[in-house]
Amino acid sequence: MVTAMRQGRLLEVLMIGGSAVAGIVAGALAQRAVGNYAVKGVPLASPLGAVPAIAGMAMPLSLSGRSMLAAGGLSFTAGAALYRMLTPDEESAP
Repeated sequence: MVTAMRQGRLLEVLMIGGSAVAGIVAGALAQRAVGNYAVKGVPLASPLGAVPAIAGMAMPLSLSGRSMLAAGGLSFTAGAALYRMLTPDEESAP
């Protein structure tokens, strides 16, 4: 039983993976929506990913529910950072 709880059911694992993918896409789109702006190198949309991650730690949810929120939130932050790194600034473009 403990092994099953640690590994999770197939549907739970797929939902956590889906949350992570959706977080990356949403983070990149949010960073694009704010014009790829950054404050001292930190993408403007990046801190928004901490909201679901902190909420997941604070709410009385199951382990898979917390994992979904944490994966989605931290992936949102990563998506915003990746968009910032991979997209050149318009000022420095030739």
